This record gives sequence, C-alpha cells and structure tokens, in this order.
Amino acid sequence: MLGTGHLYFALTLSLEEAREYYAKEVLDARRQEATPYMERLRFAPQGPEAADPDVGIISEEELKAAIEEGKSRARPAEETGAHA
Repeated sequence: MLGTGHLYFALTLSLEEAREYYAKEVLDARRQEATPYMERLRFAPQGPEAADPDVGIISEEELKAAIEEGKSRARPAEETGAHA
C-alpha cells in the first residue's frame, strides 16, 4: 500500500483529501472491491528513513467491518462454485 504523502504530491490533493482517499482505498481493499491505486507502486521506495510519519484515520472497528463485508461478498461465489 502507498502512503498519503505520495497521494498528496502525485495527485495534487490536499493533505486531508489524500488521507480520505487513502482511507477509502484501504477499506475498499478489505471489502474486496476494486482499488486501482493499490495495484502497483507509483514511486521508487526511498527506504526506512523515508517512512511516512502520518497518523491513522481508520478505526479498528471500520477495518473489521470492511473485512466482514468483504467476506460476505466472497461467500455467495464460494457457495455456488462461481468465481467473483
């Protein structure tokens, strides 16, 4: 996954908009929805000294709810033998 710093600079979003977009992508990934921004890195990694010091804005409850939503979406395909 990519940090908000790259979203902020690459997409010219405000810091708040970058945080909101990133949070949506994280939750959508847990919901097993499309997350095109997370398909590949959009920058060259700089190493551990360049770590994103940002703080999380997604609660544990939101993550758990998104994971459960993703599981429930996967179940019907598993039960019928269909592929999602």
